[in-house]
Amino acid sequence: MSNSEIKIQFFIYNIGDYHVARIQSLIDKFHGSVNQIQIIEIFSKSKFYQHTQNRREDLLNKYPDIITFFDIQTNQAEPSPTKILYHIVSNLFRYRPNLVITLGYDTFLSNLLLILSKIIGAKIILLSESKQDDLPRSKFKESLKKLIVSLYNAALVGGERHINYIASLGIPRNLILKGYDVVDNKYFFDKSEIAQKNIPELRLKYNLPENYILCVSRLVKRKNLTTLLNVFAKLNSSTYKLVIIGYGPEKDNLLKQCTELNICDKVMFIENVSNQDIYIYYTLASFFVLLSFSEQWGLSVNESLACGTPVIVSRSCGCVDEIVIDGYNGYVVDPYEINDIERAFISLIDSPSKRKYFSNNSRSVISKYGPSLFADNIEALSKQIMQITS
Repeated sequence: MSNSEIKIQFFIYNIGDYHVARIQSLIDKFHGSVNQIQIIEIFSKSKFYQHTQNRREDLLNKYPDIITFFDIQTNQAEPSPTKILYHIVSNLFRYRPNLVITLGYDTFLSNLLLILSKIIGAKIILLSESKQDDLPRSKFKESLKKLIVSLYNAALVGGERHINYIASLGIPRNLILKGYDVVDNKYFFDKSEIAQKNIPELRLKYNLPENYILCVSRLVKRKNLTTLLNVFAKLNSSTYKLVIIGYGPEKDNLLKQCTELNICDKVMFIENVSNQDIYIYYTLASFFVLLSFSEQWGLSVNESLACGTPVIVSRSCGCVDEIVIDGYNGYVVDPYEINDIERAFISLIDSPSKRKYFSNNSRSVISKYGPSLFADNIEALSKQIMQITS
């Protein structure tokens, strides 16, 4: 059976800009024909990301056959589960895919698609970035979860830790591959090259300091931003500033902490940076930091590396085993050890040659973890579970 005999329905709650390259690569893999793969988003907007998704709009204009069930306006309530159910069921039975792809295993959408796929005889691939150490696990809940997850035919996940966890929930290890958590590396490569040629102008236009440490993160407790501020304050640097891009419920507490640490003049909080401009902040930064206590992956690390920016990343982040090589393109640190984190900061601040070394290595590492891996491994799993030969 060839790729033309695979009839895929790919379901997602909302297409964000960071999904675009994955979806494009999947369409390209199946000969660029949307007749062989139907992309369906449930909602036109995300509850978590408020900024404009320009690349999403470009994708929808390029492929008008992509389906959006509900065009949700800002602050508008979501449709009832009954309405969502009706749209999914009617579309699934009309299209009759032989392969369904969905995100997560613990949502209304994923559970519904799992049941319906079994009814129509379609195979189903799970996309997941869950890992064992994301949160405390109970034996009872894990037993229930195993009953559900083991019904999926295959899974595409983030990395090795994610493979281990999903395998523990009942999907055979040989039917779990990496490549879910990827970004459009080429986009960031190309944009950062342009930015490198215009650094003085961009610093002036975006009011960015000469030397700064960057963190792109939601302002929530698990992101460990209090430790980031504490470490930055201990550095007592007269030449470096800290730029934090993101929004969330912890902002007031973080501003209060800056006042207590007497670093308000050295820390910039920026809420709204468009996806079209974010590469500028990565490219001009001296290095990037993500110190999360818990992080399923950390796509901002991918983006930073694709811009050639060194990283300091918590070992709790799911991405570190795949795209951060300690001492080669960044540092992996213990999020609970302030001294460990401080040493990494000082190493990069004091050594431009170390930053250059990490920068030169960053793109060679991340280039192996891009959208083509996502599509290639979806294809590989499809062939395995549908017994397709080349």
